[in-house]
Amino acid sequence: MSNRANQAIESAIAALRAERDQIDQTIQALEQASSGLGAEKPSGRGGRAGTTQRRKPKWSPAARKAAAERMRKYWAARKRKGGGAGEKK
Repeated sequence: MSNRANQAIESAIAALRAERDQIDQTIQALEQASSGLGAEKPSGRGGRAGTTQRRKPKWSPAARKAAAERMRKYWAARKRKGGGAGEKK
C-alpha cells in the first residue's frame, strides 16, 4: 500500500476510535442517569416516566383508632338525624 493509503486508513481508524470513546461516554452517562431514576417501569396510568409514585401516609394504630371513633360518632349522628345516604327518595 502507498503511504497516502496508510495515512488515510490510520486517520479513519483514529476518527472511529474517537467516536467510539464518545459513544461509550454517552452510554455510561445514560446508564448512570437511569440508575438514579430508580429504573422503575411506568405504571401505565399516564404518569411521567421517572417520577416516583406517591405513597399513602402510614397511620399509627392510635391515629387509626381515633379516626375510627370520629367516624362512629359521625355515622351515629347521621343515623339519629335520619339523613342517611342509603335512603330512597
